[in-house]
Amino acid sequence: MILSVLLNKLPAPARRAIEALNIGSMEALALHSRDRIAGLHGIGPNALRIIEGEMTRAGCAFKEETGATNGGKAVEIATIDRYIGTFPKEVQKKLEELRDAIKRNAPKAIEKISYQMPTFFYNGNLVYFAAYAHHIGFYPSPSGISAFERQLKKYKHAKGSVQFPLDKPLPIALIEKIVAYRYQENEENAQNGKGRKRTAKCNQTPNDVAK
Repeated sequence: MILSVLLNKLPAPARRAIEALNIGSMEALALHSRDRIAGLHGIGPNALRIIEGEMTRAGCAFKEETGATNGGKAVEIATIDRYIGTFPKEVQKKLEELRDAIKRNAPKAIEKISYQMPTFFYNGNLVYFAAYAHHIGFYPSPSGISAFERQLKKYKHAKGSVQFPLDKPLPIALIEKIVAYRYQENEENAQNGKGRKRTAKCNQTPNDVAK
């Protein structure tokens, strides 16, 4: 189930609380515990009932701290393939297109899931991406955004992130340039002995995620 179905049923404070988690699907929401969601600012008893009802309809359940199940399907998204597979076909196509563009320009990068998002790692985290209800978020770090500020001005962006609308073609040529820049940057940092410092910085949760 698409997360937007749930978001449209929630009151505004609860919707903002879920959006702030920076997740793109019901299955990603299921990686959180019930107590974690209930403790979010803006989530009241009514909102929690709505969330649990939609999760049940989606065949998911909150992650149990004890590892037990409650009859639903606890989901562990451990690979990028699994992450992409949780979205509708048209969104999957765009995510694969973005993934291929990254791989072409970061040939030695390792794929992984970090902060519940597809991540490419090369001498530190290189870039992240994630799908949302109306856009794909791309996170090439603050340096990747600032180096291409002029080219990105037509897109909503922040210090370390940019939004690509789902109803528009992805700017593949620009994405490839950004990835190539970040790939070279991480490589140079490693060669100059800055790899450890760079890795520590890049392993922080991606900041300024556009809601």
